[in-house]
Amino acid sequence: MQGKLRPGIHDDAGEGELTVNEQNEGSMRERLYPALGELFEPPDEGLDARLAEVCRLAARFDLAAAERLHALARELARLDDGGRAELHARTFELNPACILYVSVHLFGEESFKRAQLMTGLDEAYGAAGFARGGELPDHLGVILRFAPHFSDEEWRDLCRLCLVGAAAKMRDALARSGNPYSYLLQSIHGLLELEVAREVAGHA
Repeated sequence: MQGKLRPGIHDDAGEGELTVNEQNEGSMRERLYPALGELFEPPDEGLDARLAEVCRLAARFDLAAAERLHALARELARLDDGGRAELHARTFELNPACILYVSVHLFGEESFKRAQLMTGLDEAYGAAGFARGGELPDHLGVILRFAPHFSDEEWRDLCRLCLVGAAAKMRDALARSGNPYSYLLQSIHGLLELEVAREVAGHA
């Protein structure tokens, strides 16, 4: 997959404050990102337990991310099952500004670069025997659930060249409307930026 995850994006990562230490980074990829990815699934009876677990995990790595996830949990606790389902559909299925397909935010729906990225992702999933549950390869939740299986280089490239920018666009779109899921995108974007900052600091 190396090379296919580098679809000609300019390398313009910026510096940021680093709060994730190198020892914790592996565990964050192995446990926190997959748990975050599951939060993009349609709400069911297990959502509250998943939120509690992801808040606990996030607190190990970044308190700001944990606080935002607690805010999401508080907002969703105010809704009944129907309200949660309606909010999820309105946010991620009916809102083009927050579609969960990462490459759409980067390249548009019809693009050679999008096809190139999706091909590389799909080959990685297939090689690992990973089931993406009928979603397209560039679905943000699928990518986060697969995070432990990427090589270090592949994950760094995805964070720096793809995920940070796409997550920022989704975060901003939701923040403007006051959507509770903005807390989830803020948390994910902040964690990804910390990883990018760590790489920049390591090469300084």
